[in-house]
Amino acid sequence: MDKSPVQCIGQVDEIQVSASGYMLVLSDVEMIHTISRKSIKVEKVCIYDFSEKNLFSNSRSGNIIRVTGKGSELKKASNPGGFDEYLYYKSRHMDGKVFAESVEIIDFFQKSHRYILFRL
Repeated sequence: MDKSPVQCIGQVDEIQVSASGYMLVLSDVEMIHTISRKSIKVEKVCIYDFSEKNLFSNSRSGNIIRVTGKGSELKKASNPGGFDEYLYYKSRHMDGKVFAESVEIIDFFQKSHRYILFRL
């Protein structure tokens, strides 16, 4: 699914903020290829928002959300000793990454301890 249009539905596990944008981890994810309508279940997916839209601004740990965006396969190192994206994400139990274009909150359930820690 390299740069393929996908839709992911899952529970927000964590949210991280960096200088380049936001990263959100979804768990118990159903990934749907929006053209072929093929669906797979995966443990975790990394969702990125590098836009100025702040797509994750209302998302909280524990929320069930639907993300639409472009899916990308995890790449293995192309040079010996180079960064191996595939091994890095797999070591964190992630099965893919998606570059978000839109986010919709389906359920506002919150994991209270994670929410409190995130807000600190």
